[in-house]
Amino acid sequence: IHFLLFWASEYNSDKFKFIFEQIVSTYRAKRMINPLEWELMIPEVIVKFDSRRRKFGKNQTHPDIAKNREFLRNII
Repeated sequence: IHFLLFWASEYNSDKFKFIFEQIVSTYRAKRMINPLEWELMIPEVIVKFDSRRRKFGKNQTHPDIAKNREFLRNII
């Protein structure tokens, strides 16, 4: 999830959506993704990710970050 959050912070929404869909598709071919578990875990992971970015001075993010994170929340 952390690498997806990194990419969500760096890429425009079109590129991120493509990457996200490719990763999720590949992952689902091998393992099941529990949407409820994903939904419950995402907010905490985002808080930790943002905290680490601030700690290490990586505050700049792409303007599409909110839209990209919406893709992450909607794994279904």
